[in-house]
Amino acid sequence: MQYHAYALAVNGAQVDLVGFAGAALPSIVRHQPGIAPHAVEDLPSASHDALYAVRAAWRALRQMVRLGRTLNGIPAADLVLVQTPPSVPAALLGWLMARRRHARLVLDWHNLGWTLFALKAGRAPVALLRSIERWIGTRADGHVCVSRAMQSHLTAFIGRDAAVVYDRAPEWFDRPDEERQRRVRRRLFEQSGVIGVEAATARMLVSPTSFTGDEDLHLLIDAADTLEGVRGALPRGFPRLLVVATGAGEGRADFEARVAARPRDALVTVRTAWVEPDDYPALLASADAGVCTHRSSSGFDLPMKIADMFGAGLPVLALGYPALAERVRDGHTGLLFSDAASLARTWKTLFAPGGEATLAALRRASAAAGQERWLDGWNLEAASTLM
Repeated sequence: MQYHAYALAVNGAQVDLVGFAGAALPSIVRHQPGIAPHAVEDLPSASHDALYAVRAAWRALRQMVRLGRTLNGIPAADLVLVQTPPSVPAALLGWLMARRRHARLVLDWHNLGWTLFALKAGRAPVALLRSIERWIGTRADGHVCVSRAMQSHLTAFIGRDAAVVYDRAPEWFDRPDEERQRRVRRRLFEQSGVIGVEAATARMLVSPTSFTGDEDLHLLIDAADTLEGVRGALPRGFPRLLVVATGAGEGRADFEARVAARPRDALVTVRTAWVEPDDYPALLASADAGVCTHRSSSGFDLPMKIADMFGAGLPVLALGYPALAERVRDGHTGLLFSDAASLARTWKTLFAPGGEATLAALRRASAAAGQERWLDGWNLEAASTLM
């Protein structure tokens, strides 16, 4: 949504950007003329227990009140653009705001909210949420979505067509100079306790994440443990690996608890980290490979982090599912894995002596895939729907 706001503002629109307080904005978005940010205080996530569905509904109602107050204070608009999920309360209030102010409502489908809800609540309680999403979808004036798989699903789900707007890295994802990359890389190694000669010869993998339920981040630890189990059989000269999961979210504490239980002298060190948005491109560019563990709840969404990796020219290793083939061609623009064992084999192939040529080829292919930036695609695919 930050990128949509940026594209609309660059094209001359005055944009009110509404999001949760604490969400980091890149400086270019913060300082872009024509964008006015409005922060809404978020609420803690509902406890994941037997009453999760009830607690989540109560949380959504409270969020609706807070979001409604913010929207009520925003000037009238010609367009109300809402990313879904979450359909409740955001899309519901977006529909109400659009109708009261005689504006167009466009939904930006990144996934299906009911499939995400089902990850915690199970399939039984999601029928109402699915019905709400269909109801809102049939009443919107336009739709954009992130994949052709999602486009086909929406045609069947709500009987509406949607413009496919692929995620791409933004214009400010220029590859940082080598000195800045070295500083970011050195800081991450120092924070992770990998220093001296080990740091000089080690390889670093980064996995950007929000620690949500549709991220199977524990594959990183499982793959690290798999390599540890065959440590004695690895080729001579196999380097130490640092795997960094960067970001924040409700699943981070559980992930860090598993990380803390691992041996300190493990061949593969797994850590968490946080970088500011303006350092994010440098983080990706400074790594040796990127790992995406997104396990799609619907099968139709595409992870933004892969677009970011392409933008930074970072070799992509991704958990495969059918829709992902729209952006990642296995063996060309990235390597796909299916479980922890296959991820461990991929690390072994890429970082053992002799794997340099494959890694270099992946880096070139990733950089080529990232040449088309957000505004290029937005003007081609989204402008006719949103302007």
